Amino acid sequence: MRVWEVSSSSKSVRLSCNNWYVNSHIKDRLMFGKRVGELWTPVNFELYKEGLYEDLPHFISGMLIVPSHILNLLLPLIKDHVEVLPVTFNEEQHFIINVINVIDCNKNNELNYLKVKLDIEDSTKLSPIFKIPARLAVLVTDEFRDLVIEHSLEGFKFEEAWNSEVTNEMKLERKRLYEAKLAEIKNYPGKKYSFDEAMKMIREGKAVANGKNKLQLDENGELEIAVLQEEDCEYLWYELLAMPPMFLVEEWHEVDRED
Repeated sequence: MRVWEVSSSSKSVRLSCNNWYVNSHIKDRLMFGKRVGELWTPVNFELYKEGLYEDLPHFISGMLIVPSHILNLLLPLIKDHVEVLPVTFNEEQHFIINVINVIDCNKNNELNYLKVKLDIEDSTKLSPIFKIPARLAVLVTDEFRDLVIEHSLEGFKFEEAWNSEVTNEMKLERKRLYEAKLAEIKNYPGKKYSFDEAMKMIREGKAVANGKNKLQLDENGELEIAVLQEEDCEYLWYELLAMPPMFLVEEWHEVDRED
């Protein structure tokens, strides 16, 4: 059995909402797994940027927004664990899936700003969709992911957060390979650049790296970050929502771009 962090694809349409932050109390409830109930007033979303996929539009991290026909497919599986809140987009009915099932299984209370790490002792207590304390991420089991794949839904991105078949020996070997790969990257030959110099290179269409982090512009000209994953020593790309302060004082080197 596996648990996945689900989010919208970087190729999904992107939404904006002019009055989203008017009520911070409602916003906090939506972000951290609390029921909104009668406090909810339907809002209207507008198109911020075109994309290839519309089944799961992107708004902000930790929020699932779907059109009516997608909700109808998912609801029989998740109805006991979510609150459905109506919104509009392009004059069509959409819904926020507010996940109100919170399970405390965060590994050693470790909060990684990009990666969820879970410590699950009894997988029978998991539900198809849930959140964990103090995190925005929406987590789902194989059952949810299989449903999305079965119906060929587009714009859903799944990142593995936990796998019941991974043994302690496998974890130690993964860590050894990861640390060796990280050491290889840190000792990469060639000139080192300041952050300002690195950003200038990025704007010229190049890619730069610093240890486990890699930066470049995506096809839309948006800054994105790749983080080396301990599980497979491969880079996983994310939209960079905020620049980590540590990046400003570290050295970077040029690397090959990734498509």
